[in-house]
Amino acid sequence: MRGIDIANPNGKVNIEACIGEGAGFIIIRGGVTGYGAARTKMKDDSFERNYAECKRLGVPVGCYYYSCADTAKKGEEEAVFLYEKCLKGKQFEFPIYIDVENEQWQMNKKTGVTDAICAFCDYLESKGYFVGVYSSTYWFKTYIDIDRVKKYSIWLADWRKRKPSVNFAFDMWQTGSSVHAGKVIDDDICYKDFPKVIKASGCNGYRKPGDVDGDREVTTKDARIALKAAVGLTKLDKEQTEAADMDGDGKVTTKDAQKILHEAVKG
Repeated sequence: MRGIDIANPNGKVNIEACIGEGAGFIIIRGGVTGYGAARTKMKDDSFERNYAECKRLGVPVGCYYYSCADTAKKGEEEAVFLYEKCLKGKQFEFPIYIDVENEQWQMNKKTGVTDAICAFCDYLESKGYFVGVYSSTYWFKTYIDIDRVKKYSIWLADWRKRKPSVNFAFDMWQTGSSVHAGKVIDDDICYKDFPKVIKASGCNGYRKPGDVDGDREVTTKDARIALKAAVGLTKLDKEQTEAADMDGDGKVTTKDAQKILHEAVKG
């Protein structure tokens, strides 16, 4: 699947036109840590608009944060900022990435930068997000301990016009840039069905099928709630209904409750 990634420097992107030109997913920047000594964390001015447009148009969306972190503490602080300012209360069909490429703060600090990546990703994983790392082939080989971060999704930037040959797996490849809807925008290719994986696992603001009460587990309690809804003893909100509707027919029935019970016992 081909897609694009966009940020405030791209200006007001016509996302609908980009989709019409073939963009099957969009990764939007959530925030950035500034280069100055204070390393001030800032929300991307286009984030809310870009997110709302992706949702309005129904295109799968992910998010990234431009990092300057070189310690575990700073990495976690960036993750907390992104969660509080951008992610909380929203749903993403693609991973949440930390963008590691800052020459001023992150070059030649392999251990510290890798610590930052792990702290960023581990914090967001604890909040229920599917996470990953964006960087270039050279940076992954030189300034990041790939053995420690390959457990996360890897988004590899390599603009040499041929699929990179590296000794680690990657889910997404940033291939270069081209003109989309009159603007020069980065191009990406994704090799994994992230919307399917993320929704099935109950990550990124989605509930796992069967997780009616939203505690990120499928238990017999969820089956009881679904059964009560099926026989009219309780009402479910939209999120609960979607989680309880195991066969996807738009309603909650006793068969759905049975399927949830089966998943709870199996788990």
